[in-house]
Amino acid sequence: MIFPTTQETTFLLAIFYLVCLGSWANTYKLTGSKWRFELYYVDFAIGVLAAALIAAFTLGSMGPELSFLDNLAIAGKRQMAYGMAAGVVFNLANLLLVGSISISGMAVAYPVAMGLAMTIGVAVSYLGDKTGNTALLFGGSGLALGAIVFAALASMAAARFRGTVAAAAATVPKGNVKASKAKGGGKGVLVALIAGLLMAGVYPLLGMARAGGSEIGLGPYALAVFAGIGVFLSTLVFNLYFINLPIEGAPIELGDYVKGAFSHHALGLLGGAIWLAGSLAHWITSSVPSEIGIGAARGSAFVHGAILLAMLWGLLVWREFRGAGGAAALYIAVALLMMTAGAAMVSLAPGL
Repeated sequence: MIFPTTQETTFLLAIFYLVCLGSWANTYKLTGSKWRFELYYVDFAIGVLAAALIAAFTLGSMGPELSFLDNLAIAGKRQMAYGMAAGVVFNLANLLLVGSISISGMAVAYPVAMGLAMTIGVAVSYLGDKTGNTALLFGGSGLALGAIVFAALASMAAARFRGTVAAAAATVPKGNVKASKAKGGGKGVLVALIAGLLMAGVYPLLGMARAGGSEIGLGPYALAVFAGIGVFLSTLVFNLYFINLPIEGAPIELGDYVKGAFSHHALGLLGGAIWLAGSLAHWITSSVPSEIGIGAARGSAFVHGAILLAMLWGLLVWREFRGAGGAAALYIAVALLMMTAGAAMVSLAPGL
């Protein structure tokens, strides 16, 4: 298997996964508003599994380290099951994340879902070994939680403002304005919160899949394959539910999938491949020896950086808060600043 050999290459790999994990959702945004996230996600799952297999039989089979097939031959069956389970739990969380993006945008869905998951992960890690600077760890986590609150306020303020503007433009009775206010903002935040809670459950499963002991754990490339299998198989089940009982909009038919343009399918495949590449890079950096590693705290900060990058994509490129009113713009700016400060504090807390 190919692994970094110096701390500099590990650091570059961390930057790579920051970019990938913070950018893959752009492929969904590029499909446009007419292509439903449920249909996009079929291609996303295929892209994840295909990229995992390609990586395993290329980079995972090169170099002096244990190859992917060697790891597969000696790894414990329990660890394989944990790897697949991690893929299944992640997949449900990520489906909800993309659903939240379809309603509230990247600038809200990412800090709410991923910020919550990362905050829970930091707390669980600290309670497990009691290492790291407590003030920095929990201060940074507190700021991340504050960012979640302000992102939620921004989403609801934007929905309220746009609802009021739309109602005024249509000259509907004032009583209907209230109904339009609540649409979108609150639902997108709720979906993202559920996604974050589920995403937090992925980290323990990944740890158990990689753990040694009486049985050999999965290396990064084998973990990518088993997680990819879990993602692909569970998509066939989960998506049937979301197609028939959608988060937003009317039910759709499975046949709508084949009606999509080539670009829609290509973007879904690309999104899955980018996510897999970023996740694999993340797992590799956390598997290298400590002398060339970046440390768990700084690794966590890079994942926080991916959240910030996704927020910037949503705000600066997709202009998700354009025409959302001054209050919403202020709230999302505060959320961005708090998430930035939280990530910085976590990165300065060695020992995690």
